[in-house]
Amino acid sequence: MNSKRREIKDVIGDLISSWQLPMEIFSVTDNLDGTYTLGVCKTYYLQPSDNKVFMLNGNSYYIIDVVDDHSVTIRGTVLPISGTFNLPVPFYVNGTLIQTNLELSSETDISNKVPMIYLKRPFPETLDADDHDSTFVATTADLTLYFLTEANFAEWMTADHDKYAIVPMRNMMYEFIELLKRNKKIIKRLTNYTVTDMIKFGLLTQKGYESGSLFSDKYSGVQLEITVGFNYICDDNC
Repeated sequence: MNSKRREIKDVIGDLISSWQLPMEIFSVTDNLDGTYTLGVCKTYYLQPSDNKVFMLNGNSYYIIDVVDDHSVTIRGTVLPISGTFNLPVPFYVNGTLIQTNLELSSETDISNKVPMIYLKRPFPETLDADDHDSTFVATTADLTLYFLTEANFAEWMTADHDKYAIVPMRNMMYEFIELLKRNKKIIKRLTNYTVTDMIKFGLLTQKGYESGSLFSDKYSGVQLEITVGFNYICDDNC
């Protein structure tokens, strides 16, 4: 049977949409000033933000401080409770740099776009020539993904980019690698990968001076370059 193979961009999207990011809160400290410090083992992609609402057990909070993989301090009106809950999955987008910027620009609220995983296209694919029936095709792809969050180019120093963007986005990237490893039915092989900090993502320079940006919004994070061997699943579950 000649079945339609899933596109890699869609396979990646499905993996992200089904991602489980459980965060266990093992202690809650009332700081008696309208803030609460949550003791956690993993902070994942969380970062302080004055405009992105952090939902916890149906209540709205704002994150005001994060100590990596140790604690999260939030501001709100309801005392939170300990327990385990799943963080929202990151926003996923794919495309060329220019087209992706156009699509992202249609959403004016950056809090709806971060944290973001951006799969850059096009990317080269090598298909297994021995798979004649096109049902399960081993395909190798050289992927470039960006793990990005909101950044303040005007005011942040390098240490601020590290604390508020690079570290949480590296956390998200490492968790993404583990996600690939767990899905052995889909991911056939992973190679060594290269990670590059993108302190000011998309920034254009000319003669050593900033001259513009590829993206309308300001992002900071990390770039992941990785070769992935996919064991394809067809659209009709062949």
